[in-house]
Amino acid sequence: MSVTVSPSTAARPESASAPPLATTRVQDWARAFVPSGDQYLTTALERIMLENADPATVFSAAATEIATSFEQNVERNL
Repeated sequence: MSVTVSPSTAARPESASAPPLATTRVQDWARAFVPSGDQYLTTALERIMLENADPATVFSAAATEIATSFEQNVERNL
């Protein structure tokens, strides 16, 4: 005998029904609309966490990469 569990009857962790965190925000525009924006930000975070890189230096470099990508790929279409 097989049992099918529908999503409505499946057990959910308590956090699934909790309201969103007060500090959550919509996705960053750079991640969503600038080509490779997500990659630039993720790489920056990885360098900070895994390589103990200086956040100011890393985010400055990421900002430059994002600005360049915006100028080359998005700005001309606005």
